[in-house]
Amino acid sequence: MFTITEIYRIVNAERLDLDWDTLVEEAFETYSKLSQSRQSEFNALVKRAISQCQADFDSFPESYQTKEDVEDLDEIIDVIKEKLETIFADFLE
Repeated sequence: MFTITEIYRIVNAERLDLDWDTLVEEAFETYSKLSQSRQSEFNALVKRAISQCQADFDSFPESYQTKEDVEDLDEIIDVIKEKLETIFADFLE
């Protein structure tokens, strides 16, 4: 299945309207092996995750010029990953 980092990258790429199949190749290989119904379920969860995490994504620091900015970003990513762990529980390793 997927790691939480792969899930985070997929959700973030989808949020930014990027083709994640080339950005997260190993995850795309895993996704490709899922049945069509599981792919549909996964796709729905990605949309749900974007919706539920949008405020967190929007709170990313505008720049990463200080140690505090980087620490803030790390904290926000950790919060997002916690939410993703709950949403994608059936798809995590």
